[in-house]
Amino acid sequence: MQNDAEQKPPVPGRRLKILLGLSVALNLAFVGLLAGAFLRHDPVAGRGGPQAYAWPYMAALDREDRRAMFRALRQERKATFPERGSRRAMYDDVVQAMRADPFDAQALQAALDRQAGIGVAFQQSARAAWLELVADMSDAERADYAQGVEEALSRRKKRR
Repeated sequence: MQNDAEQKPPVPGRRLKILLGLSVALNLAFVGLLAGAFLRHDPVAGRGGPQAYAWPYMAALDREDRRAMFRALRQERKATFPERGSRRAMYDDVVQAMRADPFDAQALQAALDRQAGIGVAFQQSARAAWLELVADMSDAERADYAQGVEEALSRRKKRR
């Protein structure tokens, strides 16, 4: 009779190994499908959202100009956009205004206006950065860029 200490732990069977292999293969296939779906669409084009109006302008920029724009906007955002805690406090103000008894629509409007003001300020910064970029282009570069905007718009029409 063998001692319990001398017994070897059971080795996983062939079926378990096959099932694990199939599981890994299915997971990889799923990740591949997700990545393919994401990469198939133009990430600049997006769908909806407040920045949707700007996508043809951004899509028509060459990679370097687009990266420079995003870099400048990130820096601007860091300098002017409230920190996470402040943004959270603004949402809390809206929630409190909605729960107030008696309800005060003007207080809710004021809380929403504070939030909207931040978005508007960021959009104005983005427009100013874009305008500066376009103003620095030569006539030929600006004409090529305008052609690129038209092409971006025609690509979008074809998708619909």
